[in-house]
Amino acid sequence: MKKIGFEKIFIKACYYSYKYFKFLSPKEKENFSKEFKRALEFLNWEYNGKKITPKKVIVLSRIIGLITFFIGSLVFWNGFSFIKLFFFFFLPFITAQFITDYPKNKSSLRKIKSLSEISDVLLNLIISLKQNPNLEEAFSFVSKHNQGEIGRDFKRALWKCLSGRKSNLREEMDKIAEKWGYWSEGFKRSLFLIEASFSEKNEEKRNKILDKALEITLEDINYQMTNYLNSLKIPTLILFSFGTVLPLLIVSLLPLLGFTSGTSLSMQQVGFLLISSIIATIFYSNNIIRKRPASYSEIRLPEKIPGLPKKGFFKLRNRVFNSKFYSIIISIIICAPGILFLIDYYPFIRFSGLFWQFLLKVNTLSIVLGISAGISFYYWSISKDRTIIRNKIDEMEESLIDVLYKIASRMSEGRSPEESVEWTAHNTKGGLEEPLTRAVSLIKKRNMTLKQAFFDEKIGVLNTIYSTRIKTVFSIFISSCKKGISSASQILFNLSTQLGIIKSLDKKLRQNLSQSLSMMYLTAVFFAPTICGLIVTMQQLIGNSFAKVSYQLSGQFSFLTFNFQSFNTYLLQLFVGFYVIILNYLLVKYTVIIQNSGDKLMMQKKLGKSIITGTIVYIVSIILSAKFFL
Repeated sequence: MKKIGFEKIFIKACYYSYKYFKFLSPKEKENFSKEFKRALEFLNWEYNGKKITPKKVIVLSRIIGLITFFIGSLVFWNGFSFIKLFFFFFLPFITAQFITDYPKNKSSLRKIKSLSEISDVLLNLIISLKQNPNLEEAFSFVSKHNQGEIGRDFKRALWKCLSGRKSNLREEMDKIAEKWGYWSEGFKRSLFLIEASFSEKNEEKRNKILDKALEITLEDINYQMTNYLNSLKIPTLILFSFGTVLPLLIVSLLPLLGFTSGTSLSMQQVGFLLISSIIATIFYSNNIIRKRPASYSEIRLPEKIPGLPKKGFFKLRNRVFNSKFYSIIISIIICAPGILFLIDYYPFIRFSGLFWQFLLKVNTLSIVLGISAGISFYYWSISKDRTIIRNKIDEMEESLIDVLYKIASRMSEGRSPEESVEWTAHNTKGGLEEPLTRAVSLIKKRNMTLKQAFFDEKIGVLNTIYSTRIKTVFSIFISSCKKGISSASQILFNLSTQLGIIKSLDKKLRQNLSQSLSMMYLTAVFFAPTICGLIVTMQQLIGNSFAKVSYQLSGQFSFLTFNFQSFNTYLLQLFVGFYVIILNYLLVKYTVIIQNSGDKLMMQKKLGKSIITGTIVYIVSIILSAKFFL
């Protein structure tokens, strides 16, 4: 059964909402924000041959808002409270805003992923043009070796020209430049400069223009990202303050507010505060993410890899297991004592003896630990096998520049490509050593050509290496050999230099990103859980103190009435524990999108570690603070 994603459901909902409730659509002259219109243009959503327009999204948001308003009115009907007032007035606007923000957030994530391939697209385009100044061949090379959104634009442009719909590839390149130039001015200028290179007849000068085109984009990426990093300091501080510290401090002071105001406070108000904080964190972090500029590409593995279990499964000792099933089992086993502890509150069920003492010690903390353990196990299990493969590919890409330089050096001495590859294989440790050795073995033992050894459909050594960059580089190497050994070595020298520049700038940028976002990651894993644990203990300490004061004052001044209500500590631990898990997820997602272009595998890997680590820090913080202060 094919899984239906939320995106498809959203598109259908927009279509049918507009079809049956068109009267709710905004006026014809109503202006929509440029960001909103551009997001939908970029996504290019369609259903039944009809495009999803801003009006259709607005109609859906108004319907959802009205439904929420109706539900809120039912809640508000029986008695008054601040939470009910929130449901009645504010929640409809929040849910409607979530609907209108969804296309913006979706296009932002897709844009970030697409823009990360800019440097690779340009490099492939430039290297191809250096080999042969033919725009049609260059477009073909880019569309073959770049599978992202920009690569598909080049492929569509080439298809239009080959099919006779368009006759000028330069016009199509101008359109690509204008489309992506909105987010990357450097990429736009680079494409225009590449067009200008065709008017230069001198090969050396033309190559300098092409090198300058790549340089412009790389400088623009670093300039834009540096400015973005500098602008992250205040938003990061706001997320830490208003998303973590402030709501929890308010929770800790609720007993004092109840004591001084004389109003009765409940766990509903605690839940309301924490949910409000989560909603604010989601809106604010999404707003920051949408401003992220272009960066460098990540290693992206295909969905299906031979030898690995299918999506949602993991391998252990050559046996395949369902990740969701075992995650739920782990969660239920660990949560069981906490659930039994809560059941004990019912009058018809009572536990006693050593078993009750055990339940009292683990209390609701076991539920928090069980849920986080289940989630962490799920993310760890679905990412562990793929992470091993990607680490190997990452190691190969690290050695790629040195390998290219060694091959080019041997070829510049007049050695054949096969001899150069063999010498490089013997003088390389780790990384590409094993693939090069296998390629040499295929050439010698099976009498294969260099192209067959690397790219044969059945036994080519690059079939199991899921790196677009490595495959592209060796494709360039093999095709350049047709122009002669001297010309091929020069192309490889140039390619290794360009890759070295990209790699150096990429490392520098990642270091800067890591330094800027390390505080946010530490907040998710350590600071927020520690503060949450201290807040739970502080609330209990303040509650006990005010309860004693209230009792003493009521005894001495019997004519006065002191209204004080303390929270159930075990329920508070549960509520705040859920908050720790959700906040951890949001902050880690925030850091991965900014630092790793929203790389899915990296997000799963980090969540597999951070959620369980943050929960353990939270539980230890409660236990230690209770020991010292209570």
